[in-house]
Amino acid sequence: MKFSFVHTKVLCYTSYFTQAIVNCFLPLLFIVFQNQYGLSYERLGSLIFVNFSVQMLVDILSVRYADRIGYRKLMAGAHLLCLIGFILISAAVILPLRLVYWGLIMQTNFTSDPLLRHVLLCKAPKYGNDIEEADEMVAYAAKQYCDSANQYRDPDGGAYRAGLFCLSSNTPLGRQVCALPSGREAGTPLGDGGISPKHGMDTHGPTAAAKSVARIDHTLASNGVNFNLKFLPSILKTESDRSKLVHLIRSYFALRGMHVQFNILSPETLIEAQKNPKDYRGLVVRVAGYSAFFVELDRDIQNEIISRTMQTQF
Repeated sequence: MKFSFVHTKVLCYTSYFTQAIVNCFLPLLFIVFQNQYGLSYERLGSLIFVNFSVQMLVDILSVRYADRIGYRKLMAGAHLLCLIGFILISAAVILPLRLVYWGLIMQTNFTSDPLLRHVLLCKAPKYGNDIEEADEMVAYAAKQYCDSANQYRDPDGGAYRAGLFCLSSNTPLGRQVCALPSGREAGTPLGDGGISPKHGMDTHGPTAAAKSVARIDHTLASNGVNFNLKFLPSILKTESDRSKLVHLIRSYFALRGMHVQFNILSPETLIEAQKNPKDYRGLVVRVAGYSAFFVELDRDIQNEIISRTMQTQF
């Protein structure tokens, strides 16, 4: 096909039309981002700066190839890519680009789409339920951390030893962590103990939780691990009930688990201890690798212990 001046003129007008759409559409899109996702003017300014910086960089680099390739091909290619970009944005709901949308939603702590949080909480597979896919992701993350820590030496030549425990720092550190794809809201405590499932995420009982935790390679964490379980006192009343707990512990260690500890207290007892601390001075709880008097703990740590998953049956 032989191109004429008419084709060039049509291409130029089409290009100007496309540029007009881009220049008018982007500011409107930024306004939507600000209203729906709570982005600050500073962040919007950063987005605009990146947008025009990339545009200028591409224009500068194109100078080297314009004569070699030809201006017509460059103009057609640039606006073809622009068209593809618009199509991808419009199809973001059904393409992997929806992850960008999810990221923006999580940045607002799900306030702009609470339904998405509900879907993530109820539908996404969770560590702590003997779901291999979810457990393997946690095991992979644990291995990456342990391998990284174990390779270093201190100034005296001593080896660093990785540990998978957090003592009680999951509560203060959780205040600094944004919302997560699991449905966890920003600022709330992270999973207790270190390798324990997140509060309320383990819904299939203690055996499933123990099997999930055992999928992590505990031998990599020579500095120790911490796995917490919380039981209602009522499910350990009989000898038969207590034998189930014994079998659970033995099975967990047979799967090469390293550590497990228990709180056998009802939430009502802990809440009452918060209200009347003088009456519960001797109440001892397992926090995360250590025991402490419940009424002497920070209020946030008390609430974190109360919120841990309560196992009501084996």
